[in-house]
Amino acid sequence: SSLTHPLTEATISLCGERLYMLGGRSQTGRTRSVLSCSVPELLQSSQTHPLAGKLRTSPANQSTIWRRIADAPLYFSSCATLCGKLVAVGGEEAGKNTGDITVYNETTDSWE
Repeated sequence: SSLTHPLTEATISLCGERLYMLGGRSQTGRTRSVLSCSVPELLQSSQTHPLAGKLRTSPANQSTIWRRIADAPLYFSSCATLCGKLVAVGGEEAGKNTGDITVYNETTDSWE
């Protein structure tokens, strides 16, 4: 599936049946945005399988496949799945690297 906007240097993680893409750089600069999609929906939306032909859909469907959730707390965090939770590790804030670890709460759409 096409993303909702061009993005590079993002980090991704699979948590259950959801794929999460954190941060990176957009056309306007660094971003803390987080995008999420359902893997089954993503694969169903593709017209060619073996990993969904690079995961493309038609522009009309892209906004229903990828949705934006709460922004990551820091720029350039790495992400992983731990005990069924999405975890953001480290990152950058005010030009300094940090060792912060935060967990995404899907119920409240927030990072804790």
